[in-house]
Amino acid sequence: MPQDKQKEGEGSIYRNWVEYAGTDIAAHSVPIDIRNDILIVEVDHPAWLQKMQLQSAAIVRAIAKKSPTVSIRALQLHLT
Repeated sequence: MPQDKQKEGEGSIYRNWVEYAGTDIAAHSVPIDIRNDILIVEVDHPAWLQKMQLQSAAIVRAIAKKSPTVSIRALQLHLT
């Protein structure tokens, strides 16, 4: 895949985070980086971190469906 398409897809993750994570989770988290196909996300509270852990597979699937030009295989969650 051309690098331009990959970068464009990565940008869509940041711009459209609420579409991938849902309104509630997006209000308590922010994607900060992508490394080796892993999306790094900061979460503002331990309860939301746990909820995101439970929803991480669904979020990865939503990204794959809505942004097929970017490859995300997992989330790495950090508490801020």
